[in-house]
Amino acid sequence: MKGVCNDKKISRGEIYVADLNPYQGSEQSGIRPVVILQNDAGNYFSSTTIVALLTSHVGKKENLPTHVFINSREDLEHDSIIMCKQIRTIDKSRLIRCLGRLDEYEMEEVEESLSVSLGCFDDSLSINVDNPIYFENIRFFFLHVENRICHWHWIRFFLIIIFTFTWSIGYTSFIYPCKKVGYLFFPMFKCLYNIIIC
Repeated sequence: MKGVCNDKKISRGEIYVADLNPYQGSEQSGIRPVVILQNDAGNYFSSTTIVALLTSHVGKKENLPTHVFINSREDLEHDSIIMCKQIRTIDKSRLIRCLGRLDEYEMEEVEESLSVSLGCFDDSLSINVDNPIYFENIRFFFLHVENRICHWHWIRFFLIIIFTFTWSIGYTSFIYPCKKVGYLFFPMFKCLYNIIIC
């Protein structure tokens, strides 16, 4: 099917139906929704654009940190998942018609998931409590991996208590994010660990 959106009017955050055939291996195929990721300058001047693919098969996929759940809207009939691990550069002639667009909050979610998929966290593994990015990564794991049931203010409160305690007794703690049990604190000079579960 020939696309009808090969002009310069597409915008970042818009949802389109796209013809993704042909495909190879594990690539998503067929005529399916995609969300535009490329910046609007690139969308205006380039004959290609960058997209993330959508699927209506929600299920357990909603909990993955590289996936973003969105509700149905306008011409998008089903609740869907934006798969930020399935990113493609396509010619704009593959785009068929517009189904709507993401709101600001949903775009923020997409950007966070993209940063996970592409490994764009600066110092994401740095054990540096003075680095605000480190605590932001902790917040991200709680909100996305733990199915968003933990509130950041309570998490920050417990982290402050633990760091204050370990600092006062002279221990240096290491933190390792764990999907199911929360965070494990390993004192450097003592075989003791505390399991924190929200």
